[in-house]
Amino acid sequence: MKLFRQRLLQAPDKPLVVMNMIELEAKENPWVGVRKAKPGAGGERKVGRDGKGRFVEYENAHIYFHPATGAHAIPHGGLFEAYAERKWETGELGFPVRDFTKLADGAVMAFQGGVLYRKDGKDHHVVKGVIGQRWALEGYEKGPLGWPTSDEISNGTGGKRQAFEHGVLEWDPSGAVKKIGDAAKDLTLVNAAGIPLAVEAVDLIAA
Repeated sequence: MKLFRQRLLQAPDKPLVVMNMIELEAKENPWVGVRKAKPGAGGERKVGRDGKGRFVEYENAHIYFHPATGAHAIPHGGLFEAYAERKWETGELGFPVRDFTKLADGAVMAFQGGVLYRKDGKDHHVVKGVIGQRWALEGYEKGPLGWPTSDEISNGTGGKRQAFEHGVLEWDPSGAVKKIGDAAKDLTLVNAAGIPLAVEAVDLIAA
């Protein structure tokens, strides 16, 4: 026991290795290509209102990091350009919160302020909130409504509405969500007492 304690006291402390999260994201996603900034934290650009965000440009993507959201690569060729049009992390979307998902005819990526959908050859749109949750329950872009064709806009009575390829979803402050078409269809989820159910747990990205 005495010898064991002596060895513990004599053993040099190993330095703590702190992995750079942006570099780790790049390592796990080699498709991002060549880094266009010097390695390490010195090549990262500080962004965000709190100054805690970082990003690095790569050949095929920008990797964004924030302590609250982690590091995520935003691919060039559609999603990043859409993100740029919406003022990057300072706009409505904020920082990315999940890696992007390639769909059969487009791509999708979740951000702090909503989920960005982009259909190939079409414009990009954000789904969020109760309308986005109702759309998710309808089957996302593969459901009867299809892809979003607009962002949310005011309906003029305190609510919101959003257009999709095959219909319109409209949200009312009472909690009702209606599909507007040949006839309005009440899609509100209610319990046995008729009280609208919260659908906050619905994931806005199909698995």
